[in-house]
Amino acid sequence: MEHSFAFDTWFALLLQYAWVESLSENYRPFGEIADATLKMTAEKLDRKITQSEIKFLLSIIKTLPPHGDEIEGMAKLKEVDIPMVALTNGSLDVANAQMEFSGLIKFLERVFSVEEVGYFKPHPSRYLYVLKEMGYSAKDTMLVACHPWDLLGAKRAGLQTCLIKREGVPDYPYSEPFDLEVHNLKEVPKNFKN
Repeated sequence: MEHSFAFDTWFALLLQYAWVESLSENYRPFGEIADATLKMTAEKLDRKITQSEIKFLLSIIKTLPPHGDEIEGMAKLKEVDIPMVALTNGSLDVANAQMEFSGLIKFLERVFSVEEVGYFKPHPSRYLYVLKEMGYSAKDTMLVACHPWDLLGAKRAGLQTCLIKREGVPDYPYSEPFDLEVHNLKEVPKNFKN
């Protein structure tokens, strides 16, 4: 329970300060913000953390396994000829390493990072940049994610949205309805015809 609370505290601070940078039109790499907010989290929880421990914790992101539904869900999307890209607030190097390790890279046409635009999701420029680069229209593109804040940004940029309802992620009461809500990625391809 303590680890979950510490992670949730850190992740909330990470997003908060990433958004502060975006809203104040400043850019700082996500890794630097992650490092700083880990120190802040340790301080908040009255814990000591070394720089080598921070480096180790942040390196774990590169070796996270996929959720149990992702490989099969993405394979089914590929079967019905749905092109897929990844969009991350993290660095391109870390995202590529994570996608490679997880085995998801084989399903993706491209991996995009905030580094290319300098604003963090859910700033509309993130989603619009990907659309422009890929030559897709917003109305014909769907963001599939388990973070309602990410989907809300995409929705407000004109994209279709699909929420994967992961356990423990509450709904935001002021969100516009998402176009699709599922419990795992394997359910998404059923909504597309071959």
